[in-house]
This record gives sequence, C-alpha cells and structure tokens, in this order.
Amino acid sequence: MGVTTKEKRRKYYEDNKYDICNNTLNKYCVKKIEEIRNLHTDRVNDYIERYPFEKCADLYIKSELYKHKVFSMHDRYADCYDAGMMAYLYNIKGGRKPLDSGFAF
Repeated sequence: MGVTTKEKRRKYYEDNKYDICNNTLNKYCVKKIEEIRNLHTDRVNDYIERYPFEKCADLYIKSELYKHKVFSMHDRYADCYDAGMMAYLYNIKGGRKPLDSGFAF
C-alpha cells in the first residue's frame, strides 16, 4: 500500500515544524505587526503602556514553557520564548488587549 498525500504532508510537517513555525513568525507576524503599528500608532502605544511586557507577558511565557517542560538549558528555549514575545506583540499591535486574545495574565 502506498503513502497517501495526507501522510506525506503530515510527515513533512513533523520533520520541518520548527522551520515552518520560525518562518511564519519571522516573516508573516513581523510584517503584520509593523503594518498595524503604522496604522494604529496611538492605540498600540496605549496598550503597550497599559500592558507592559515585563509585567504582563514575561512570567506567563516562562510558566507556559515550564509547564510544557521546555527549560532554559534546552536548545529550543530561546525560540519558544521569542515565539511568546511575538504572540504578545502580535496581540498588542493587533489592537487587542492581551486578556482578550488568549493570554491569561
């Protein structure tokens, strides 16, 4: 029995999931964040002031990484932490309060 297209896609994703996620974060999200910041500067600055990263997201990201057993000595810790920072920025600069978008601060 041959391998189906769906199985090939699943295997490709499994083998390349970190690169796929990294490309998504570093290309799509960064571009969108900058576009939104240019369109809604006042609202973005207001949210950043009201929900500072250090107070709202840093501890949450670290606790999520700990919960998923990603520790600072692991190779992927920095990538995962960066993904959490990107999620925070994406939500803030997308004009959404972090509490409304899945971040539970």
